[in-house]
Amino acid sequence: MLLDLESPAILRGVARKARQGRVDAARLALELNGRHSPHTDITPAKVNIVFGGIPRPQDVQVELEDPNVVDVDPDAEIEDDE
Repeated sequence: MLLDLESPAILRGVARKARQGRVDAARLALELNGRHSPHTDITPAKVNIVFGGIPRPQDVQVELEDPNVVDVDPDAEIEDDE
């Protein structure tokens, strides 16, 4: 029971030693987090990305400059007309 109460301090100590370069502490910390599993065979997952049924974009004429658009400087100061 007392060991359970000390678990946060123990884990902080393991993390501190891992940051200092202790490989055994780093492996333990990664194992506890599920990021490292030394006793299992882990193979990369095969991922297939299929783009079937997605229509290709058509040639669209885009007008880049609209005469009704006014460029605004967002950093400009606002003048009051008083």
